Amino acid sequence: IQTRLLLSMPKVPTEGTFSIIDETPTDDNINTMHSASLSVNGNTCYGTNGTLKITEVTEEYITGTFNFTGVNESGDAVSVTNGSFKAYN
Repeated sequence: IQTRLLLSMPKVPTEGTFSIIDETPTDDNINTMHSASLSVNGNTCYGTNGTLKITEVTEEYITGTFNFTGVNESGDAVSVTNGSFKAYN
């Protein structure tokens, strides 16, 4: 099974709680949008409702938690809960 989780946030993230929405990036929203997707064996679910909480931003790392729901390309409802991350900044 091939699984990929993608969290997107502005280039300069800030601490706080943000809504995850399924929106196409544009020049107007690229610096404010937060999105998430989960792909399992190429069947992708884009988060349409959820939360991305950034708890710490340092020069080295960004840490936080997330949850989201959506519908995958097969039409199945998907829920991702109790997620956490620590990524290089």
